[in-house]
Amino acid sequence: MLRLYEARRSRVRCRLSLALPVSAAFETDMLEGKPRRLKLRDGGLDLDFRPFEIKTLRLRTARNP
Repeated sequence: MLRLYEARRSRVRCRLSLALPVSAAFETDMLEGKPRRLKLRDGGLDLDFRPFEIKTLRLRTARNP
């Protein structure tokens, strides 16, 4: 699980590069429910944030089915 946030009061598009062998990624709500699958691209994720938005991500590795 990862929790990320935007702290500069602006809209942001960013790329999260992953060093782990991630096989799937999901965005969830704050209670870690309602998973929505995210598209992995070239070993990372492209994310859009609204001002002060908090995102919760669940990553699945090859060793963690």
